[in-house]
Amino acid sequence: MKKLTALLLILILTLSAFSITSCSSPKTGAADASAEDAAAEVESAETGFDTTPHAKADGSKHRIAYVDYDEYLPASRQLYYILSGLEELGWIKEGSLPFDMEKIESGKMSTKDMYAALSKA
Repeated sequence: MKKLTALLLILILTLSAFSITSCSSPKTGAADASAEDAAAEVESAETGFDTTPHAKADGSKHRIAYVDYDEYLPASRQLYYILSGLEELGWIKEGSLPFDMEKIESGKMSTKDMYAALSKA
């Protein structure tokens, strides 16, 4: 799970860099694209980059980084919603997060607790 956590963190930083610098261009669609492909292309055009999950060329996992320098309640919420968004996009298997929104919103889990839970999952 450490690898998944690392993957998510690197992805977040990469996506942040793209949104800050506008270094990406949207994909254009083909006329014969399936409904899923078309939806992904629309989302891609809206965000400025392709968000559909894909494997690396060598088959290894993607790595991301998440920098958290100060523990405060919104940080655990932010991390949860980032992970939830990646789950919604298909980067994380649905239902595989070892915690739920209620635990996070109630303040019962810190980011440290979340990292520990992710590393054991």
